[in-house]
Amino acid sequence: LRESVLDLRARWEARVDFPEDVPDGNLAEDVAGLDGAIGRLEALLESSRSRRPLREGWRVALVGPANTGKSSLFNALLRRERALVSPHPGTTRDVLEEAVQVGGYPLVFLDVAGVRAPADPVEAMGVARGLEAARGADGALLVYDLSRGWGGEEEAVLRALGAEPLLALANKADLPPAEVPRPGALAVSAVTGEGLGELVGRLGAWVESQAPPPGADLLATDRQAACVAGALLGCRRARESLLAGGTEELALQGLQAAQASLESLFTGGSQEDLYDRIFSSFCIGK
Repeated sequence: LRESVLDLRARWEARVDFPEDVPDGNLAEDVAGLDGAIGRLEALLESSRSRRPLREGWRVALVGPANTGKSSLFNALLRRERALVSPHPGTTRDVLEEAVQVGGYPLVFLDVAGVRAPADPVEAMGVARGLEAARGADGALLVYDLSRGWGGEEEAVLRALGAEPLLALANKADLPPAEVPRPGALAVSAVTGEGLGELVGRLGAWVESQAPPPGADLLATDRQAACVAGALLGCRRARESLLAGGTEELALQGLQAAQASLESLFTGGSQEDLYDRIFSSFCIGK
């Protein structure tokens, strides 16, 4: 990318500074060169969005009606008593978060308040906050009570999520079931551990599908992403200037900004690099 931007800028600078020695440019070629750089910068910036879960973990919310055993599942997946568990509805009010490793990748489970008609304003806030956290997570596991069966409460949670969950979990499989598990649902038990191994395996496969492929270009820090965003902005400005009928001298301002942003990624390069490129590419003053 740095080389392609430097090549473009060298050609334009040569035409501006040495018009007698350098032939006029071709607008279509210049725009095509910019389009190539813009496309690569956009792809790199898009891939950089993968770095947040790689660094912080993919966020998966356990959501469902009240008293379906979400907190018990949360504890079972963490293998420790992190969430308070009680037979009384409305016990969970705040969003609890805890990170684990799944298939070598970080994953953050969120235990949110059970969805029901709240008994008081504080619980109502907890339910609303929990649904907001679930909608903002990378994925959700919809937990329902297999001993009660799937019904209107579960359908209401599904509508409130606004998107398909990663998986429906038919919890309390250790109790006599009210019905067969919903098609596509995984029967699990926080008490006996039934289905938890398969659940972890499915989550691992999902994380693998979300992770960037080995060897992919990936920006590791926010500073690097900001540098690439600055280079993209500079190239877009140069392109807009050319297409609007501006001179190469005006369009160069965008390329100068783009090159400066890319140089800051490598903490190298200088104005001398530019003029070395010009004099090696053109017969100036001969």
